[in-house]
Amino acid sequence: MEQLTKYQLEVVKKLANSGTKVYCCPSGIPSDRNQNDINLDFNQILGLVEMGLVIDASDYPKFRGLMQQHWDEGRDCAVVVLSRLGQKMFERKRWLKWVN
Repeated sequence: MEQLTKYQLEVVKKLANSGTKVYCCPSGIPSDRNQNDINLDFNQILGLVEMGLVIDASDYPKFRGLMQQHWDEGRDCAVVVLSRLGQKMFERKRWLKWVN
């Protein structure tokens, strides 16, 4: 069983509790100062797709322009949409409090 990283948890919680249910994460390119960190975040987003918490929406026509911008820079890009599972697991209800 896989565990969520801190970054993955933050992304899914943010998506579940905001009006925006879409997240775009580009990969790094050699000219980026912190290419490895950017690529790590990109791979963690792909991990969320594998876990079923988000759905890969990169091929949706709606995001074609955004994807093209990143491709023109030489980057891969993942556009993900929160899945029902992700919404149910991380949605904060008014009567619930976050517990550390």
